[in-house]
Amino acid sequence: MFLFFRKATHYGVSQYADFKGFTIPEPTEGINTALLLHVNNTGETVESFRWVTNGPDLDVDIQGADIFQEDTLRDYRFRYSVEVDNLDFRLNSNTSKWLDFYDLLSRQVITAFKGQHETDVSTEVKRLLEALKKDSPDTGAALRWSVQARVLENLTITLQCLPQAAATVRRDSKLSANECPTITLDTFTAKAIFVEPRGEVIGPLPFLFARDNKALAERITQDMSPIQKGM
Repeated sequence: MFLFFRKATHYGVSQYADFKGFTIPEPTEGINTALLLHVNNTGETVESFRWVTNGPDLDVDIQGADIFQEDTLRDYRFRYSVEVDNLDFRLNSNTSKWLDFYDLLSRQVITAFKGQHETDVSTEVKRLLEALKKDSPDTGAALRWSVQARVLENLTITLQCLPQAAATVRRDSKLSANECPTITLDTFTAKAIFVEPRGEVIGPLPFLFARDNKALAERITQDMSPIQKGM
């Protein structure tokens, strides 16, 4: 078993725990993910963790009938262009924040098509959504990403959806929870370095962030139990 260490900046939640600028070492082909873990000098998890990903950009096809309740939007299909390197998972969460479909469409991150045609009809869909929102501001869809353990020795990143505007979903803390029931739109294998299994326990090898790398290395060389308990 081996561990990676990164030295954190001086203590302070905004600077010490954001894990900015981390690059997954020696990524393999495809999508890679890593668990970043903040520990103290004795190896105990004390504050925060974050997931990071890298890999090739994705084009995810989404059917209107899968994300919208409104009949006028169900015959459209959408292509969601995703930069895997920039998936922004929330601190201390297995999911990203909810992203608003209308906003993604406006920023041309999502492109709309009618049926099997390849003509871009994004402007048409925007107008439909704007008209529907005048009568019901909750109209829309919210999308987010989730890291999940579905198979041994690999993780998955999953695109999830709820059929309401993201602003509506974000107002309900239960709908932002990791375990919130959602619609699964697509899943992708995400490779990770896994620890050697011990009995039935297996999981991704964490990248440890500590204020004093030397002290931590000396401590966990003698006893790994604080990290194992914290995880």
